[in-house]
Amino acid sequence: MGQRIVVMEKGEILQVDEPLVVYNKPASIFVASFIGSPSINLVEAVASSKGPNQFDLVDLNCSVNAEDLLDTQTAIESGTKVVVGIRPEAFFIPTPEQHLSQKILGNVEVVEPLGNETIVHIRVQDTVLVARLPAHNLPADGDRIELSFDPEALSFFDALSGKRL
Repeated sequence: MGQRIVVMEKGEILQVDEPLVVYNKPASIFVASFIGSPSINLVEAVASSKGPNQFDLVDLNCSVNAEDLLDTQTAIESGTKVVVGIRPEAFFIPTPEQHLSQKILGNVEVVEPLGNETIVHIRVQDTVLVARLPAHNLPADGDRIELSFDPEALSFFDALSGKRL
């Protein structure tokens, strides 16, 4: 049985690695979108002037410090456009006691109860996020909810080349 997988696009090998490495550290936007169901959420972001490797997730009205999260050692210049990948399972509904900087407010559009988990589609401005949440305390269609995410689970990609940063 094989221990590694190959992801190809148009005959070109994009990544060869163990399945969990490909899932958690995809080499490109194509690889990130190819692996996983539901698919990864891809959100546009801009490098902020607040400091090195700070990103504003414009459509989500939040920021993230990616200093320890990027594979590159080079600071990303302020104003540089990137794409941030957020896997559905990285989202959670914060408790009132949690004081998190990555809070997103959105409207629930679709709730898919699957037994042990629930897939929730949330509209935040012009972006629809897909979150995999626990099966308890389900939001209903039309609810306004607050989401957060684990910054350690984010993937950052160059907006022009699509390659992992």
